Amino acid sequence: MVDYTLVKIYYKMEDFLSVLKDYVTLIMFVSGIIVASVTSRVITHSRLKRLEEHVIDGDKHWTTEKKIQVFVPRVEIERRFENIERILLKLEKQFDK
Repeated sequence: MVDYTLVKIYYKMEDFLSVLKDYVTLIMFVSGIIVASVTSRVITHSRLKRLEEHVIDGDKHWTTEKKIQVFVPRVEIERRFENIERILLKLEKQFDK
């Protein structure tokens, strides 16, 4: 009778462990999803914060008007310099004759 009771206990323990294993697997799966979700939210939040800081920072992010103010006059100045150089070259040729 004692042996039969031990066998019943053993089978109950085995059933309990297999059910426990299923629950642990389910808990690990759900916790993995939660960790992945939280991690992606943290990464997204930090990238969004850096983007907002970049937009606010005027030194790194110029508006179109500022770019035009800086670069368009430079292009015009470069063209004028090129014209002056051409005129100087023509004058040199005339003086060499």
